[in-house]
Amino acid sequence: MTNTLRRIRFKLSYDNILIAVFALVYFLDVKCLCLIKYSRAKDLNALELMAPLFVGLFMLMLFSKVGREYLNRGRFVTSVLIYTVLVVIITAVYSMRTYSESVLDIFIASFHFFILFATPLLFYLFQRSEKTMHNLLKVLVFLGVASSLVAILQGVCSQLHIRFLLPGSYQFGGYRYGRIRLSPTNLARFSALYLTYKFIAEREKRLLTGMCASVGLFSIIYYGSTRMDMIAFAVCIAMMLYFAGSKKKVYRVLLILAIVVFLSMGFASEILESFSESGENGASTTARMGAIQYFLTYFKKNPLLGMGYVVPRSPSLTRIWSGPYGVYYFDDLGLMGGLFHYGIMGIVINVLPLVRLVYIAVKLLMTKRSEGIWAIGVITYILVSQISLNYLDYQRTLIFPLYWALFEVLYINESYTFNRTIGKAGE
Repeated sequence: MTNTLRRIRFKLSYDNILIAVFALVYFLDVKCLCLIKYSRAKDLNALELMAPLFVGLFMLMLFSKVGREYLNRGRFVTSVLIYTVLVVIITAVYSMRTYSESVLDIFIASFHFFILFATPLLFYLFQRSEKTMHNLLKVLVFLGVASSLVAILQGVCSQLHIRFLLPGSYQFGGYRYGRIRLSPTNLARFSALYLTYKFIAEREKRLLTGMCASVGLFSIIYYGSTRMDMIAFAVCIAMMLYFAGSKKKVYRVLLILAIVVFLSMGFASEILESFSESGENGASTTARMGAIQYFLTYFKKNPLLGMGYVVPRSPSLTRIWSGPYGVYYFDDLGLMGGLFHYGIMGIVINVLPLVRLVYIAVKLLMTKRSEGIWAIGVITYILVSQISLNYLDYQRTLIFPLYWALFEVLYINESYTFNRTIGKAGE
């Protein structure tokens, strides 16, 4: 009887609950690999439920002596979260008075900030056991690659006018460059970055790693067709190759050759031309320029809090939210959109973690650990993509706690490494 109770307590331990929660959360992030119908509305509802769940699990950690001990090791993360809560409360009061928003509206407009509470939870898990970090990474990389394969399959079926056999599907984003656009999952991007690093920095299982990385990159670039994603990945891989070249000069030679080919074949000019208002995607650029002028007027009215939280439930609020033509979106303006949306006080929530990640990436590079190559690649990708893809938008915020927790745990624990992640974890 006693042994049975111990096994039950082990199965219901805080650590195991966290592992189960994150496994489920990121399985939902890849839309359950299209094994069930999973609409955008369901995706948003799931994210809204995750925010209070993460906050609740964080509060439980505060009541644990062991939990508080690990939180003390990540004081910077905790400080940012406290600041986030204060800013959300201040902005909520302003928005309720300005737009007559309800408490529910405020939650809908601000829940993505509370997704950041997943950071200390992941940090706690990784600190408790390096093996847990390795095993969870294996699962997440698998889900990322699997979601890329499913997206490719969906894209091929669309191009060949063949029925897609799986019940669900990834979000359709119209057509670009003559092919269907499918929104890549957060884990697809994460696994592509991670596997590219593994291919560049390590020797083991390079064929398998390279094939999996190629699947992810092909899915994101060919079917995602997001210009800023293409640029961010290109700069990210260039940075990884450059710093890996300090150990193997062949990588710097490959980098130079890749740049020459890229320029000589006109890819650079083609991408730059696409941002022109007279180019193929000129309407998108025109809308962004109009959005900057429109949202800037609200920022000037209240530089500290910006427009604040607006839920477009009525025609008047919809006009405020997306402009007089209904085509202006904060999501299209990256970090600048965040500044216009949440003001100077709100944008600090975006900037502080980025500054921290840059600091850790530089520190890891200075210690000459191979993980420094991964860190510099990730922060390069995030920084470049901020031109039009804000990492704290509700569509992308779920993956950032994973990056942040990994940065923190690699920085604090010098013995931690990615070298055992694939193929050796759990042995």
